Amino acid sequence: MTEVVAREEWIGFCAEFSRQHSGWRADLRVEEPAGGPGRQLARGVPFYGLTAHPHDGQMSLSLLMGPEESLFTHDIPDPRSLELHTAPEGAHQGLTVTARSGMRTTLRFSAPAAPEQLDGIAGVER
Repeated sequence: MTEVVAREEWIGFCAEFSRQHSGWRADLRVEEPAGGPGRQLARGVPFYGLTAHPHDGQMSLSLLMGPEESLFTHDIPDPRSLELHTAPEGAHQGLTVTARSGMRTTLRFSAPAAPEQLDGIAGVER
């Protein structure tokens, strides 16, 4: 299932999504517009956050990922949509951000789970 997150909810959604999923292992892929070649940017690395950056009526999003010794940020300028992917039982599978340019960035968790199933579990490999 895919849920489109309303733009006016992005700041709060990003904060909550980051809190729920910090440390989860994920893949990160970018696909060019119009079916161009895609690139795998990360595979099985910890996700640490999704941040919304409003400025002058515009918005950008940033993903923070990677092993602690080599964290990286993937910036998405001028995003036009943010979609949350969930399994039928409610487990969060990841998200897709589409930029105005048509570039699609997809974050997929290695072991999807519903956040409420893991609340309070610290230090668990996800």
